[in-house]
Amino acid sequence: MLIDSLCISVSVHVCVYLLTNNVFHESLVLRIVEVSIIVILIVLCVIGNCLLFYIIVTTSPRWWTTPANFFNVNLAFTDLMVGIVVLPFMAMSISWQSWLLSDFLCQSTAFAMILLMASSTLTLSVISLDRYFCICLPLHYQSVVTTERVASVVTVLWLTSFLLASIPLFGWGRYTFRPQSIPICSVLLEGQQRHVILLWSFMILLPITVMIYSYVQILKVARKQANQIGCVENHFNSSMMTGTNETIGTSQNGTISFGNNDSKHFVSRSLKSLKIVSIIIGE
Repeated sequence: MLIDSLCISVSVHVCVYLLTNNVFHESLVLRIVEVSIIVILIVLCVIGNCLLFYIIVTTSPRWWTTPANFFNVNLAFTDLMVGIVVLPFMAMSISWQSWLLSDFLCQSTAFAMILLMASSTLTLSVISLDRYFCICLPLHYQSVVTTERVASVVTVLWLTSFLLASIPLFGWGRYTFRPQSIPICSVLLEGQQRHVILLWSFMILLPITVMIYSYVQILKVARKQANQIGCVENHFNSSMMTGTNETIGTSQNGTISFGNNDSKHFVSRSLKSLKIVSIIIGE
C-alpha cells in the first residue's frame, strides 16, 4: 500500500517539476503529450489512492489508531487532492495556452499546488521517521509514537504547509498565470531569494535529509540483523552436518541443544523467514 502511494506521489512531483521548469517546449505535438501525461496522472491518482483508502478501511476498521495507516491515509488524501484540484486545471491551461477562468481561481489553484506538494513531501519524511523508530528503536516505538503524537504531527504538518503556501498572499512573491515559462498558474519568485530558500528548505532539503538519514539507519540495522542471522544459520548447519548437538543459546537451566530433526527443521525455517524479512526491510 505504501509503495503504491509513494509511486503516485513521486509521479505527481516529477510532473509538476517538468512543467514548472519548462522542460517541454511549446508545440502542438508536445502540448498533446503534456496534457496526455497529466490525464494519465489524474487517473492514477484517483484510482490508486481511492483503492488505497478502500484497502486500509476494509482491512483496518480502526485505521486511525495505527500510526503507519494514519500517515498513509494522509499521504493518499494529499495526492488525491492533487489529482482532483491541481492537475485538471494544469491540463486545461496547457491545452488553452492561456488562463480563461477568474484570477481568484488561478491564485487558488497555485495556492493548492504549493499546499499539497508541501504536505506530501513532509508526510513522506514523517513516514520515514515512523519506519526508523519502528525498526531501529522497536522497544521505544509504542511509547514514542502514540496516537496523540501522530495526530499532533499531522496537524503541525498541515499548518506548516498552509503557512508556506500563504506567504505569497502577503506580498512575498505572488501567485499568477505565467505564460512566459509554462502556461499554468504558479508562484512567481523573481527577486524573492529568501522565499525561494524557504520553500526549498521545507519542501525539498528538509524532507530529503530526513528520509536519507532514516533509510540509511534502517539499512544498517537490516544488514546487521542479516549478518547475525547468517552467522547463527552457519553455526547451526555445521552442527547438523557433524551430527552433534551444538549450543546456540542459553536458558534458565544452562544451555539449549536441538536433539531431534523436527527442532532442527523448525529453527532452519525460522532462520530463513527472518532472513527474508531482513532483506525486505533492507530494500
